Amino acid sequence: MSLSRYASAARDVGEALTALLRDEEYEPCLHLLTEDAEVDLAVFVRDNNALVKKLATASPAQQKKILNKLSLEQRFWTIAGAAQMAYEAFAVLSKADIYLQPSGSYRNMIGDVQSVLIAPYECPQYEWPFPFPKQDGRA
Repeated sequence: MSLSRYASAARDVGEALTALLRDEEYEPCLHLLTEDAEVDLAVFVRDNNALVKKLATASPAQQKKILNKLSLEQRFWTIAGAAQMAYEAFAVLSKADIYLQPSGSYRNMIGDVQSVLIAPYECPQYEWPFPFPKQDGRA
């Protein structure tokens, strides 16, 4: 599988997880998001990294089992964090496929690696993995 295929698969995982947040049960959580939601999510992911990674890398059937063991709020933040992780993987893999080819000088590779490292910050879904645009007034 080429990196572009991994990137596409990662994007698909992110989209599937984001779609879960559109479920009616998460409406109360979505309505409570504030302008601090990005920070809240970063703190949750930092404190629950193993859980977020486990969900992001699980099959849909495994995801259901993982989520069934969590409270509504934990499910919400875990799904959002896992979606963010998948979108980050998509961004990094996409850029790596373009920039990290074994040719050219090592000095150029330094610059190319930087393009890969900043890729997530250029990906709007990474910064806001929730199922509505940030500017729609909810946050």
